[in-house]
Amino acid sequence: MGPLRQFVIALAVAALLPIVGLANDASYHGFGATVYLAREARVRMVSETVDIRFVRDDATDARKARPYLTDATFRFRNLSDKAVTVLMGHPDWHVQEDSGYGHAPAWALGDFNVWVDGEPIAAVHRDTIVMPPTLGRRDMDAARHLRQGAWTWEVTFPPGGERLVRNTYRFGGLQTLAPYTDCIGERPSRDARRAFWVHARDVDHGWMFADGTCSVATYIATSGRTWGGPIGEAVITMEVDPTVPPHLFIPEPAATEVRDGRVVWRFRNWTPRTELSIRSVHPLPGEHASGLPAFDTVAQAKAWVKFARANRFDRGTVLRVRAWTAAAREGRLDDPVLAAFDRAAQEPLGEGAMRDPVRWARETRTILDVLDRFAASLPQD
Repeated sequence: MGPLRQFVIALAVAALLPIVGLANDASYHGFGATVYLAREARVRMVSETVDIRFVRDDATDARKARPYLTDATFRFRNLSDKAVTVLMGHPDWHVQEDSGYGHAPAWALGDFNVWVDGEPIAAVHRDTIVMPPTLGRRDMDAARHLRQGAWTWEVTFPPGGERLVRNTYRFGGLQTLAPYTDCIGERPSRDARRAFWVHARDVDHGWMFADGTCSVATYIATSGRTWGGPIGEAVITMEVDPTVPPHLFIPEPAATEVRDGRVVWRFRNWTPRTELSIRSVHPLPGEHASGLPAFDTVAQAKAWVKFARANRFDRGTVLRVRAWTAAAREGRLDDPVLAAFDRAAQEPLGEGAMRDPVRWARETRTILDVLDRFAASLPQD
């Protein structure tokens, strides 16, 4: 191509936005300082391992605004019998000012680093654009959220060769002001509808789960379809914000497992058809809400068990939900299991508990029995 040498951008994992956030690897084409999403059939993503941890530290304001630390490793293979030079990259974009973590930085990502086969590489930030319509097929819908910028670096593949690319970076999280029903959209997936508050109604004047505000972290997996062939193997792990109670988040689609405060998805020969999300609800206290937002009814506990079974919650996580529920409903607000929860949402034991303490205690025992039976049905760790 001479001076108009074609570049290919391979997107890695992005950041957290209210509705869309994390992004799978994808391919881009472009010239000079701008790039756009397009298919690249010569290179296949053989594997991806993505680990996102919640790390709240006080080092700098910029880091406090970006509490999620990502470590992502991608193995790519040149499917052709010729050497291929590509310009790989990681999407970046402007973040909203009301990030929920103080004043947000201009760009979503911070502390961005790249290694190729273990060697550090200096990345360059570039602008991204929509694919010019004169070039034929438009880019995929998932990439509409990734059109502002990208960190880029060159990688050369020998014929049939493989390269290992690693990215680390930090990003921030955002919370919407919308209720859960708005978060899941007009045509919610079956997994989004597994939330216990969808199947067991809120108690009048108790905790309002269905109407609570919603936050969403989304891994844009469908952009991985731009590579040649399916993704050979993928393991994506997202740590849930530890201030979120262990019964108030929803993986979508259903997780491969939920363990140690992390949601894990595993795939083989994967052609992504949907994005991967964790949705958290922040319930609103009704007039008679009691303590902290534990299950108000036995029906809610049973609906949660059905959801947790579908998402393969491990026994330790179920026992943590049980301990959280017991401490919250019994008013033991100094219990260590509640330590991470935002006490701004705490309510004194309200009329529901105080008006009929005997009935409240009986319902608490029944709810805990439901959780105990579920935990006993799961394998020992």
